[in-house]
Amino acid sequence: MIRLMNAYTSEIDDPETAVAELLEQIDRQGGLLKHTVGIAGCYYEFMETGVISALCERLPFDIVGCTVFGSATNAQYGMEQLSLAVLTSDDVCFSTAFSAPIFKDKVAEPVREAYRAARAGLPGDPSLIIAFVPISTDVAGDAILNQLDAESNGAPVFGTLSSDTSLTYENSCTFLNGESHQRKLALLRGMTLRQRAAALINVAAPQFRDHLRQECVELYGWTPEE
Repeated sequence: MIRLMNAYTSEIDDPETAVAELLEQIDRQGGLLKHTVGIAGCYYEFMETGVISALCERLPFDIVGCTVFGSATNAQYGMEQLSLAVLTSDDVCFSTAFSAPIFKDKVAEPVREAYRAARAGLPGDPSLIIAFVPISTDVAGDAILNQLDAESNGAPVFGTLSSDTSLTYENSCTFLNGESHQRKLALLRGMTLRQRAAALINVAAPQFRDHLRQECVELYGWTPEE
């Protein structure tokens, strides 16, 4: 199970006030579980004024996302807004990664390295990938997604392209934990507890695998193969 908490702010100029508004909304929705990640979409000026950096410094988990033309929560929508979705779970693990810059003649390697970096944070293949793809005039989004699909063996991929209000997308960027870039792919991967247990058992020495399966039964009431 994944619990979702939403927050938003329209305070662009004062990072301290913006972060306080977001944290107050999150706190009202209950505590965090074992594994947590944040997904943010914002007007580009939230990057320039330091709100995203301040938010990443205050929160004890990864924040991944991109600039967007507009965003919405259950309570508010608008263009000059920052929306934050916090995913928290006891039985789903998350990992994130940022690629090297992507260019027309350099797509495969940055995507491959980013996927492998995100995979290193989990013991196996993901259940789901959320991709924040940099928009540019010389690299098509499907070229990046096709490479990601090949690397992930067809895992479901959701996400969006970075954007802004300019005709040339000069202010658009993706970001991870306060670092932003116009040409980097930001990735979020998720894996269920059952998948994680199966992956760990598969790499364990054969003489320990039955014992680990029994541990799963005693702790969770299931074996990974069920």
